Amino acid sequence: MHKMFNVMNLRFDLPYSRAERLCRMMPRGNIRLSACLLALGCLLLICRPSAGQEAGAGGLAYEDGEAAFDWVQDWVRSEDGVPADEQLDDRPLAGVFGVYVTLREGGRVLGRGQALRADVAEAIDGGGPAVQLAELSAAATRQALDELRDKQMKRAVELGINDPDLFKQALIATRQRVQVDIQIGHSLESIVLPQDGDEAAVFATFAPGFHGLRLSSPLVGEPDYAWPATELSRNTTPIRLVLWLMDKQGYAADDLPLVARADGPALQRFEVMHMVRPGPAQPMRNLIRGNLILNQQVIDGRTIDGLAERVARFLDQLIVQDDTTPRIGVRGVYQPSMDRFAPQWAEPRQAALMCYALNRHAKIQLDAEAAGETMRSRVKRVLRLAEQMEADALPEPGKPKHLVAAFLLMALCESPVNLDPAQIALRDRLGRALIDLRHPEGGGYRVAAGDDRRLTRANAAAVTASLAAWYEQTRDRKRTEPILAVLADLMTENQAEARLYDLVWVSHAISKAGDLLAKNHAEPDAAKANIDSWRTFLSEQITLLSEQQVRGRPVLGPSDVTGGFILKPPAPGSPPNPTWESAMPLSIIALALRDPAVIAPEKVFGPLLTAQLGARFVGQLMITQPSAYYLRNIDPALGGVRNTLWDNTLYPDCSSMALIALAELQRSLQELEPED
Repeated sequence: MHKMFNVMNLRFDLPYSRAERLCRMMPRGNIRLSACLLALGCLLLICRPSAGQEAGAGGLAYEDGEAAFDWVQDWVRSEDGVPADEQLDDRPLAGVFGVYVTLREGGRVLGRGQALRADVAEAIDGGGPAVQLAELSAAATRQALDELRDKQMKRAVELGINDPDLFKQALIATRQRVQVDIQIGHSLESIVLPQDGDEAAVFATFAPGFHGLRLSSPLVGEPDYAWPATELSRNTTPIRLVLWLMDKQGYAADDLPLVARADGPALQRFEVMHMVRPGPAQPMRNLIRGNLILNQQVIDGRTIDGLAERVARFLDQLIVQDDTTPRIGVRGVYQPSMDRFAPQWAEPRQAALMCYALNRHAKIQLDAEAAGETMRSRVKRVLRLAEQMEADALPEPGKPKHLVAAFLLMALCESPVNLDPAQIALRDRLGRALIDLRHPEGGGYRVAAGDDRRLTRANAAAVTASLAAWYEQTRDRKRTEPILAVLADLMTENQAEARLYDLVWVSHAISKAGDLLAKNHAEPDAAKANIDSWRTFLSEQITLLSEQQVRGRPVLGPSDVTGGFILKPPAPGSPPNPTWESAMPLSIIALALRDPAVIAPEKVFGPLLTAQLGARFVGQLMITQPSAYYLRNIDPALGGVRNTLWDNTLYPDCSSMALIALAELQRSLQELEPED
């Protein structure tokens, strides 16, 4: 069993699952970055699942899904509608049990239809004869068109439109515009749990957003189905999904321990081939868990540059003019399924972290001469926001808001454009406010001046990173000892219990000013030993983190989890469920790639592979054009990093941490690339 990190969450705990064993990496000698990328591409192609693995099982192939989509789209757009069954194509398939059709316009659902084979029960666990895909598709399309017509009729009545010819023309026009979404259900498998097992064990038996569920019981005559792409579009959590099915079957929430057991409702999971046209100008796509699988290409430097810029654009558009004040503000948590921000505005800590992420990314781009006036304008907007947030960071003397002040200090220190005198003064006020919290008896920082309670480890690590960035700019020797003393305290605490959040910010601190701090200390040899002990410890932790990364397709669920990190003890047998927090180990490894004292040059290939696959997973979490097939408003969501692969909630801090990690990987790739 791998060691699991104590993860200090920024907000709340998330469900995690089993780590997949790491592919063993071959040792390499001195290598160039280009050789690393070539080898990475070869490994990705080797680990890439076949189309059949991702697309379906039994007799279902991609060509069948493509044909079904074309049928449905033609029927929807034709004035004649769906032909009679005897006129349909002959395409018998084994393993398929049903079809679900959704018709949308601008993200609004106008029609839905479900068609199931008559002998569904016989199809469980691979049984039953072949079924005609065209007949199921036709039946589901008829239902969807009926619902569309009924909704349009109701709308016409509300508007007072009584002309039958005008209604018919409007209906035909609507049918030309709608986007077709079809899910072909297959591989219906029984889930049977032991009578005396954990009552929540059911949640370890399916991959949310990938598997659909079928629940049946003697209480209700017909089973109920939850189709995965539909539930993704609704942003339904696993527990809400199961409880909804239970309610449909006449069970209360307290009956959860009965699900999938001998004396309770029977449960099956199934997979779908999901064919959809995500937008009017988009081609048809075969989506896996509502997205395209990204591990079919080499994740090279250019790809990472593109990923980082898309996240940066998402964060940048969160900075808006507050209509109620002359200030600018930062939008809060965006809920794509509902097209709303809730809460409306970001917390100061989230806004400050975003400022640092945007400025760090911009600095790396401008240092590489890869950015123009657009990015400089972005930085100026961030600096204006940072100035307006001083009261949030320093509400009263001696009592700074630790994380707000720390992230704003880092944002100012990382500005790629010169600070004006007022901004320099703000930077120094933030730095002094934080360093004055150094506890006189050691052991970190005080909560506030005159308050000897100690700051939490997570906050202390972030404050130390900000002070290291400030030290790098000011080179004030009298601040050398306090920063190094806190690093020593954090070393002792993390050796006893490593915490990922601590490691992230300590890595930033050492990267920014580790050698400089040691050099300027009154006892440089002892200070260097302090920094070296951290580097050795980080090297050990990177090895552990690499072992917790998912490689290839897991036993249960799709390969979209590849590159994610499993950071918490999982439920036995559950599918991997990496989340946005995978950005934190990616950040640590990305920083270490350019520190030969942490990762020796002759051993860079393994961590480089780990980092690039980690970047691949961040890209998998991003909302892109194909994964926005259900959104009413795509612009506020594009480039945002989702909470998980099945939860599309866009927290600003998820995207900020992802951008910081990608930016550090960009810088490391720049430094690793040999000069011509």
